[in-house]
Amino acid sequence: MKTIKTAKYIRISEKWSDSPGEIYIELAPGPEGEVYDITNDKNLSRVISSAIYKILPQGLRTLERTDSNIEMAIDFSSSGYSSPGSMYGPAETSYPPESDEERKVTSVSILLNGKFIGSLPDELNAFVQQEYQKEIDKA
Repeated sequence: MKTIKTAKYIRISEKWSDSPGEIYIELAPGPEGEVYDITNDKNLSRVISSAIYKILPQGLRTLERTDSNIEMAIDFSSSGYSSPGSMYGPAETSYPPESDEERKVTSVSILLNGKFIGSLPDELNAFVQQEYQKEIDKA
């Protein structure tokens, strides 16, 4: 008789912390003085629009120039874990697949024709997070 020893219960999981990510949003002037998000077809809130105008060299006029390409780069970090689960073996050691992830905006930069011109204040990261949560989760 041959005896083979194996690990009975192996739980494999993957954890990550502060993994960086970034999305880009193309901007244009909105019809009522706010900043318009061309990428996602929506107007930005007055709070975010106002902060962007303060960074642009000539405010709204910079957005209105047809030769200007203005983007908002949203940097975020991702932390979480993923476990494939274990569907084999005794019921007391089996468990379904599980995962959890949290993504948090770390900074928001404004780019003019591909060049960095400034960042939104860190206090606005929560507003940007709320405005773009769906897009951040998809990235």
